[in-house]
Amino acid sequence: MNFAEDITLILIVCAITYPLYALFFVLAHFYKKKTQRGSGCTVFLKATVIEPLRIRIKHSYHYFMIYQYEYMGYVYQKNTGIDLAYHQAQKKIGTEVEIYIDPSDPEKYFCPADVKMYRMIQICLLCCGWLFIVGTPIFCFILEYLY
Repeated sequence: MNFAEDITLILIVCAITYPLYALFFVLAHFYKKKTQRGSGCTVFLKATVIEPLRIRIKHSYHYFMIYQYEYMGYVYQKNTGIDLAYHQAQKKIGTEVEIYIDPSDPEKYFCPADVKMYRMIQICLLCCGWLFIVGTPIFCFILEYLY
């Protein structure tokens, strides 16, 4: 292969893979935003699991938990709002979980236990993105020596 063909091959590989890098980083960013604790959620409370919830949407089931907690004399019941993995959604009724609520809006809460799955997905997406960024030049370098 001559220099022009090598450059063409490298540009084609980059044109195909760089949008994938962007996709991985954008997805990781949205997972981070979805799982990030709200800045106002500062009050620590114990919530009780009162009901596991299974909802069928199209062809698959989505699993949620209903938590109940008390703050300033009021009792709140809130859906997790995050589709949990099946095994994580099978917490026994009466199980206590740690949550943080926003004192100015007690219906807004954050449960660290619910977002562990999303944190793992975020880490995997970031690793894939970095692997592609590092791997593309190495792949092109190897291709150049093979031809």
